[in-house]
Amino acid sequence: ALAHTSAPGALGLVALVLSSGVVGGLGINVAHELVHSTRRSERVLARVLLSFYCYVYWATSHLSHHRHVGLPERDSATAALGETVWGFAARAPAKNLRFALHD
Repeated sequence: ALAHTSAPGALGLVALVLSSGVVGGLGINVAHELVHSTRRSERVLARVLLSFYCYVYWATSHLSHHRHVGLPERDSATAALGETVWGFAARAPAKNLRFALHD
């Protein structure tokens, strides 16, 4: 039989959020560096890491960003002039996907 466990308390939730952010941040940063590698195996590893975040398409859109940096109609990773960080965060994932599929 499975033992009944209670929901984590406030301290447990804080620990979960902080540890998820640290692990997530590390994985994304490592994947970012690997995307730029000249070795195919490292670029594949970048996509494997990104798959844990359901963000594999970011590798393609990010490389497109480097080719078109600062061009709003072609760059999915640059905020528009006057755009808030929250507006950018809400817009960027869908725009990254669209650019990855059509680049």
